[in-house]
Amino acid sequence: MTRPRALVTGASSGLGRGYALSLAADHYDLVLVARDETRLRELATSIETEHGTHAEVVVADLSTRSGIDMVRTVVETSRIDLLINNAGYGLKQGLLDSDAAELEDQDMVLTGAVRELSLAAVKQMRERGRGGLINVSSMAALTTMGQYAASKMSTLVFTEALAGELRGTPVTVTVVLPGFIRTRFHERLGVDRPGRVGSG
Repeated sequence: MTRPRALVTGASSGLGRGYALSLAADHYDLVLVARDETRLRELATSIETEHGTHAEVVVADLSTRSGIDMVRTVVETSRIDLLINNAGYGLKQGLLDSDAAELEDQDMVLTGAVRELSLAAVKQMRERGRGGLINVSSMAALTTMGQYAASKMSTLVFTEALAGELRGTPVTVTVVLPGFIRTRFHERLGVDRPGRVGSG
C-alpha cells in the first residue's frame, strides 16, 4: 500500500519539527521544507532510521519568489495528501522601527506563501478527491502585536474562507491557533515567554 505523503514547511525546528515527527510515527512519507539544510537533513535521517518512512528535503526560503515557486512546483507535480503551512518568524522591532523590506519579507512567509501553496494544494486534492490542509496561524492573530499579528489574522480569515468554499468536498481545511510554546522561534527573538516546551 502506498503511504500517505505530507509536506511540512518550517520543518527544521519547533512546531514544524513536531508535526513531522508525529506524521512519521503515523507512517507518513514526508517532504520537509525549511531554510536550514543541515537541520533538515538531520531530521530526515532520524525519521528514516527510526520510522522507516521516506523523508525528502527541500531547502527553500519562503520570503523569496524563487523559494515559493520551488515548493509550489513540488505541490503541483507530485502527490501531497496533507500540506501543513507552518513556516514563520517574528521581528524584534515594532512596526515603526522595522524596515519596510523586513515587513514585506515576513508577510511573504506568513501570508503570501501560505496563500499560494494552499491554493495549489487544494486544487490538486479536489481533483484527486481527497486531501487535507492545515495552516498554522497563532493566538497572536487575536491581538495587535504588529505585522506578525496582522499576517496571522490574514491567514486565519483566508483559511476560514477557503474552508467555506470547500465545504461538502472530500478536502479538509483546518487553521490552528497555537498559544505560546517555547521553541527556537522565541530564542531567535530573544524572548522568554511562559509556556510548554516545544519540540525544537
